[in-house]
Amino acid sequence: MCNILYANTELTPTCKKHAYAEEWKEARKACENEANQGVLEAQYIMWSITFYGYDGYKSYNEAFKWASLGAKQDHPEMMDGLGLSYQYGWGTSIDQEKAKFWFEQSASRGYYRSHHNLAEIYRNKKEYRKAYENYLVGYKKHSPESTAALAGLYMNGQGVKQDIVKAYILAYEAKYFGDDVVSSEVINHINQYIDDTTKAQLKQVADEHIESLKGI
Repeated sequence: MCNILYANTELTPTCKKHAYAEEWKEARKACENEANQGVLEAQYIMWSITFYGYDGYKSYNEAFKWASLGAKQDHPEMMDGLGLSYQYGWGTSIDQEKAKFWFEQSASRGYYRSHHNLAEIYRNKKEYRKAYENYLVGYKKHSPESTAALAGLYMNGQGVKQDIVKAYILAYEAKYFGDDVVSSEVINHINQYIDDTTKAQLKQVADEHIESLKGI
């Protein structure tokens, strides 16, 4: 769902009506002119539609355009989107330094998902301590992706002291909050090297931890 961050009164009633009703096809037609005139919220709407493919319309080239314009107006989520465009070559050429720059700009403005993306860059560069510090921000916000990534760092002793118990617990926490891929990889990898008694003990500790999270 498009998360409108700015209630910009410059939006025309038609643009606002369709966007807030999530009528994306109509919103795209109604909001594009205002977006081209520099109205930030309209730019965010257009970026969301073209980046996420709302209503079946997806264009990374257009998303890159809107993210670039929104980033110039200090919109943290579009800064993050611009970083993703550079990181993966979506609508532009791959440029990891520019990706890192925009993730840093977004993160400095409080957009915690950028910390995860920044951590991915540091991990790929084998700067594991910096990766850990940025994953930790996402973990504190209960990001399943960041939590699963932390589990991997603890499992391998990358940027932190190796701690298989903590890795196991974090992997189950990541699964609880919605991750299934990386967390399962961590759990399965650890299970290969421990006996059934240890598995049962770790599972019990993890289950108790998950029980303490219920209601969060």
